[in-house]
Amino acid sequence: MCSSDLRKNMSGVSTVTSPFNDHKVGAKWIIADEDLIKTLNIISKYENGGAGRVHHLLNESAAEAFGFSQSSNRSSLTLGGDHAPMVTGDVSGVVADFNYESLRNPIQPLILSIVPDSSAYVGDYPTMYVRLSEGAIPSTVINNLQSEYNKLSDGSPFTYF
Repeated sequence: MCSSDLRKNMSGVSTVTSPFNDHKVGAKWIIADEDLIKTLNIISKYENGGAGRVHHLLNESAAEAFGFSQSSNRSSLTLGGDHAPMVTGDVSGVVADFNYESLRNPIQPLILSIVPDSSAYVGDYPTMYVRLSEGAIPSTVINNLQSEYNKLSDGSPFTYF
């Protein structure tokens, strides 16, 4: 079993102005470190060097909505503000569309802000993604996670889905 970073799950849709065509796009936003890509086995379509620094990856739906392509010039994008930390970085690539919410929800445009030390951006409701090894018993893993969480928690309830 490997686990990803803790990060704030931005469950709402934000309106973002595309740095490529100035269109207003409704997009979800996730702040994560590079381990999220490995943990969720997210497929990179192309990336133009972002490792080790703050950068943004778009899912295919967001790339299409933003008018971004592999030949687009690098462009800086700042997200956050009032109720979330500000994250500024270049849009550096595209990942395949993937289900990051319930399978009942359609895949929406998504911006992954990749931050080398995402712990600095964790908000009030951090989230941990866990990928189970083949043959792992989910109830056992959940009980172990809950036990460890309770040792470290400030009393916030342990929830999962």
